[in-house]
Amino acid sequence: MFRKMLKFFIAIICVTLVGLVILRLTPLWESILPAGEVQKTDFATLTPADNPNWFLVCPTDYCLKSKPSLIAPDFPFSPENLHTALRNLIDEQPDIKILSESKTSFELVVRTKWIAWPDHVSIQILPVSVNGSTLAIYSRSNYGRSDFDVNRERIEGWLLRLTEMN
Repeated sequence: MFRKMLKFFIAIICVTLVGLVILRLTPLWESILPAGEVQKTDFATLTPADNPNWFLVCPTDYCLKSKPSLIAPDFPFSPENLHTALRNLIDEQPDIKILSESKTSFELVVRTKWIAWPDHVSIQILPVSVNGSTLAIYSRSNYGRSDFDVNRERIEGWLLRLTEMN
C-alpha cells in the first residue's frame, strides 16, 4: 500500500514539474508571475524593503536614506556614452524588458534565468566631471523573501562589464 501511494505521489510531482516546464516556455508564464507596476525610483528618498532580496549601488552621499550594498564606481566616459554602453549591455540580454528610458535613466524588468521570476531594476546615470560619470542601480525581486544573490550577481556582472569597456 505504501509503495502504491509513493508511486502515486511521485507521478503527481513529475506531471506537475513537466507542466510547469511547459508553462514556463509559453507567454502564459508572464501572466502567472506578472512584473506588476513600478514607479520611477527616487534614489534620494529610497528606503529598500526589510527583506534581503535587493541590491543597491549608489555613489557616496547620493542615496540619502539608504545604505548601499556597494559604492558606485566612476567611469571614464560621459553620461551619454555610459547610457550607450548600458543600452548595449541591456540589448545583449534576452530576458530584459525596458519599461521606460530617458537620457539619464532606465526602468527595467529582468526575468531570472530558470524560473523567470520578475525583478525590477532602476538605473540613474550621473555626471561626475566633464568626461566622467557614475550611476545608481536598485535591483529588487518582486516575489519571495530571498533572491539567492541573483540581484547582487546581476549588478556586479554589469558593473564588471562596464568597467572592462573603458
